[in-house]
Amino acid sequence: MVGFTEAFKLGTILTSISMPKTIIPGPKAADGAPVRLLLGPWDDLCGVVSSEIDSLGAGRPSTGTSIPSVAFLAFSTSEREYKDRKSPPLALRRFLETKGIRVYNPRNKTAGNNESPVAMLLGLISYLVDPVSSGPAGKKGGMIEVWASCNDAAKAQFAKTIPPSFFMNDRHIALQKAFIKAEGGKIGAPPQSRRDILNYVDSIRSLLSQLNPNDRGRLTLSGFVARLLAFPIFRHSGFTVAMFRQALFTQLLEANIAPTRRTMDPLDQPLESAVSQGKFKWPDRYWNLLNVFGGYLDNTNLDDPEVEAFEQDAVLMITFHQAKGLEFDHIYVTATGRNPDVGPALRTGLFSGRAVPYTMNDGLNTTDQQTLDLSLADREREVYVALTRAKLSLTIMHDPALAERDFYQLNPAIEKLFASVQAKVSAVNLAVQVKELTYA
Repeated sequence: MVGFTEAFKLGTILTSISMPKTIIPGPKAADGAPVRLLLGPWDDLCGVVSSEIDSLGAGRPSTGTSIPSVAFLAFSTSEREYKDRKSPPLALRRFLETKGIRVYNPRNKTAGNNESPVAMLLGLISYLVDPVSSGPAGKKGGMIEVWASCNDAAKAQFAKTIPPSFFMNDRHIALQKAFIKAEGGKIGAPPQSRRDILNYVDSIRSLLSQLNPNDRGRLTLSGFVARLLAFPIFRHSGFTVAMFRQALFTQLLEANIAPTRRTMDPLDQPLESAVSQGKFKWPDRYWNLLNVFGGYLDNTNLDDPEVEAFEQDAVLMITFHQAKGLEFDHIYVTATGRNPDVGPALRTGLFSGRAVPYTMNDGLNTTDQQTLDLSLADREREVYVALTRAKLSLTIMHDPALAERDFYQLNPAIEKLFASVQAKVSAVNLAVQVKELTYA
């Protein structure tokens, strides 16, 4: 690994623009594992890597034995997906979690993801209060999805719930639909893995509406959430019920809804519902909850509270910047070839009094060679930091099909180092090629 990282540095602009520095292995350093480049479709790469990490025993709570540290490094570890642009870090997380491996991504705004516990819980509360159903509200009476808070009276009249008296954002409905339509499900026909919990919510809604108006029962919102957390979809995710309740939901409710002062109604009193003209009727405080919390998840990037609990014994997903000063037994690196960003170097030059020419057409551009060199050096320096974090093994992941994306190109210096290496087929997945570099 020392030989590889030094060869990388020699193949970049760092040799001419950085202070001279040579790193050599210590006198008792072992030869170590070859540095690897894994090539193939991203899902196949994730399958190979997750199998390796699983065999290492990483990402699980310690039982007294030493657990190797593992980190996945990239220029960006965002797990947000936009339309048809899938998130590679999110795909890797899903492969790892399928094997029961705990993953912690401090830059991942997990609460806003449709499959995060917070989002799923709000989707289920949305389903309790305002279930989406099908109604003849389309063109010529066609059946379409309808719900009470859609802000369209023509559609809301076919919903199962009486609409609120004020405007609603539809983020809570998006989370409800995402929960029901996961794994190929659809409105009215959820996937088998989620039917039990949805049927349970249906039963709670029905029972609440049958209560005597003077007897609201004992079930509170937090009690309802606690019951939901006992279902396998939450219980099998690797976290305890206590942690879910405290870190993923209750804290967010208390910290982020109360300060809005959108409602002065407490949320800790017993749930209440009624039936009026064949439809369910809910107090305004529950509509306010869905409105405020739904909008909050949609517009605010949230980190999970109690982050130390998530980080312990987990496989880390961190950016190259975050990895500075850290070391891990096994490192997996991707997204090494982003286009250089001239912004920081250009600002430095301008603030230093240099008359650097630049344009703002289609992004920030300059022809100043010094600025271009400094920008390229910034990129190579970040990659060098990532490559030098490994203690026992270093693996670089690259999917050529992702090369069109800025972050997911392969760094030219890394590509050149592996250019003459004969590729082998992975023993785990025939779609993945493996190149190995060994330095004497």
